[in-house]
Amino acid sequence: MKKIFFLLSICLSTATFAQNGLHLQFLPQHNASTAYQPANLLLQDFETFSLGADGAFWINNTSITLDALFQSNNVISEDLKLQMIDQLGTENQFQQGYHLTFGEVHFKLGKQRYSLSYRDRSGFFLRFGNPLTAGLIFRGNAPYAGQTISDENTALRQYRMSEGAIGTGFEIGKVKVGIRAKFLYGRNVTAIDHLSYTLTTAALGDVLSITSDHDIYLLENNPSPAGLGAGIDLGAIYDLNDKWQLQVSLTDLGAVSWDTERYQHQVSFDFEGFDLRELIDANGSGQDFFVTDTLQTLLFPTSESSRYTMSLPTTLSFGFLHPLSEKARLMGSLSYGLTGQAPSTRSPLLNVGYHRDFTKFLTLGANAYGGGMDLFGVGLFGEMNFDLKNYHLRIFALADNLIGGVLSDIGRGVSAQGGISIAK
Repeated sequence: MKKIFFLLSICLSTATFAQNGLHLQFLPQHNASTAYQPANLLLQDFETFSLGADGAFWINNTSITLDALFQSNNVISEDLKLQMIDQLGTENQFQQGYHLTFGEVHFKLGKQRYSLSYRDRSGFFLRFGNPLTAGLIFRGNAPYAGQTISDENTALRQYRMSEGAIGTGFEIGKVKVGIRAKFLYGRNVTAIDHLSYTLTTAALGDVLSITSDHDIYLLENNPSPAGLGAGIDLGAIYDLNDKWQLQVSLTDLGAVSWDTERYQHQVSFDFEGFDLRELIDANGSGQDFFVTDTLQTLLFPTSESSRYTMSLPTTLSFGFLHPLSEKARLMGSLSYGLTGQAPSTRSPLLNVGYHRDFTKFLTLGANAYGGGMDLFGVGLFGEMNFDLKNYHLRIFALADNLIGGVLSDIGRGVSAQGGISIAK
């Protein structure tokens, strides 16, 4: 199981796109908001152009507190391993990732508005059921001598890709509609689409009995590009009256096709080790040791070239905006991830937020949500605005979820995002 557990350990040993744009979808003056609500392009206030950039990172999981993930200078001690395993349940999901938008420009051609953007994005997603799967990763099989450990429907997806997008918008009666077409260049992917295993370690530790049914996709030859794909973002905004604005969006609807090596096998065998002379082969100088991985050969005897199609992390969101006064606004949204890619949601995520203009230059806000991958969260938002002759500069910083960063002993997630835009 060496390769399998190595892949799973990628996420568990490091386990850190803000949640779902819980603040930004209601901030049309920021270029970054169109990634969550494409129709915001029609609400943005610029005469000639608006140029922006932003970055975000996030981490969420269903089981382990961030205090257990990050402590003791990130050294995973034996006590910490046991603490993490004890927190696991029967349905464990982890995800982490980031995005960097190097440039997003909004402009007009005649009366029609358009947007162009380029971003780099990465995500991890891991799902498993049996807590002892993590035990095997962190502690090896020796502590479980005499036991049989099994798990079903374990899955892992790790990806990195570049995205170029072009968007526009139009009005249908009172409804503002936005659309963004995406073109994706895949750089790296590792995918365990399916893994079920049973592992028995003999009481004396001298025999391993292994049964495995797995379907794994890896980039062996690292082709360039590793994958190509396309997607679309759709959004609509409707002003019901002066007091209520309604929104809906469907983002990241699409897929990427990767050029991979596929390992799909059903294997069952007893492993009793191998002669040390088969393990190490040295040349005449006693250097250049060659290690033969017999167990890997038994688990992954062959592979075949295959196209792997990975859906994008499609998210459906409904929202409302309700002005309380000239300076204060109440907002809410209901979001749900439709695919098992990061960022995703374990359950529907219900969020409520509040923004207030404290001065002409400063806006602050807060939000709280329930549901999603980490079940609950509280966040903050801040924005500064400056007039520079014929230009308007906006800077924002936010955290859709601060719980994990402030109360790491109970929080299971944290996210942060910041950006800048200048409009003329």
